[in-house]
Amino acid sequence: MPLIAFLISRTCSVFGLQILACTFIFRLVERGANPYSLSQLGLVATVASLAFAFPMGVIIDRMKKRTAILLSHFVLFSLVLALTIINPTDFILILVATGLVAISRNFRSISQFTVFGDLLKQETHKHRWVNKSTLSWQIAAFLAPLLAGLLGSGQISLFVATVFIAISFFCQLYIVRYLHDDFSSSEETDLTHSGLIQFLRSNFRLHSSLILDFFIVLFAGAASLLPFLHIGRDSAADIGILKSALPAGVIFGTWVRLQRPSLDGWTEKLLIATLGYGLCHLLLAESSSFYISYALLFGAGIFDALSLAVRECILQIDTPPAFKGRVYALNNFLVNASDELSEWESGIAAHLVGVRSAIRISGCFAIVGAGVFAWRAKQHRQVIPGPV
Repeated sequence: MPLIAFLISRTCSVFGLQILACTFIFRLVERGANPYSLSQLGLVATVASLAFAFPMGVIIDRMKKRTAILLSHFVLFSLVLALTIINPTDFILILVATGLVAISRNFRSISQFTVFGDLLKQETHKHRWVNKSTLSWQIAAFLAPLLAGLLGSGQISLFVATVFIAISFFCQLYIVRYLHDDFSSSEETDLTHSGLIQFLRSNFRLHSSLILDFFIVLFAGAASLLPFLHIGRDSAADIGILKSALPAGVIFGTWVRLQRPSLDGWTEKLLIATLGYGLCHLLLAESSSFYISYALLFGAGIFDALSLAVRECILQIDTPPAFKGRVYALNNFLVNASDELSEWESGIAAHLVGVRSAIRISGCFAIVGAGVFAWRAKQHRQVIPGPV
């Protein structure tokens, strides 16, 4: 079944890329790299990803689906295989490799999004497959660092990463047989950038979910402050436990939402998710207990899962084929930019007003964002589709 193959492919690609990234980090740490050096990996990956995100979306929108999906996965597979053979250990080589992987990963991610929408066309319960897709990569992102830790920093880790990426590529070879190139690049009216802007402006459900996600993530950098939240519980193990709470909550929340229509009452769900997320952060700022903090972060993850399920369905169902590449590129751009800016914002806020006040600011902005969204939703009354 093509959708099952898609889930396997997405899971394997996340596993492979996470193991690759962890291996590079392990190698730098063993060579005595400081936190600043490690931060350069994230900076290079973000800049490379953001710089090429929208051009890639434009290119993919003008390519046949089969060509885009096979080319993107082949490029990623070839790059990871080459890195396995080269086995880089030098800081500069690892830095360059990180940037190249970020670009190819973005290429793969955008093309995969356009294909997923095509595979969903014949499904009655589209929301279930969207939730399953989200759950698959969340579980992979949660487990991959654990597997990478067991494998260590040797070349065997790169071989394992290559195997996972190879499985993902061969799954795509199977999937392309079920794709239908029913979109013609000759539809110049639909392909223009002005047409894209007009479409986004007219679709309140889509553009509001994109902006809300960017706004909330931008001021939700509490995760970067967790090492300073509880004095005496700042060991690597304690920090790792706290950092795992949010993705664990996302996995649990996605599993709970699996069989439920995600777009039925979408405005209320996004409002509840954003309010709940903000409230968890406000309570986290007042928490003096390590275990209560874990529970609050887990709860924030559950609310984040609700928001993610709704937004993923909106992206897949509301975006027409002519715009899928660029809309998902825009989504990737906003998410990546807000992630990086969030850490910077939280660091500045913590320096100026303290760690707990910085977390309070995160919670307050989430609640303010929910209020603005509710006000805008009331202004844009529209017919909301039923369960999909």
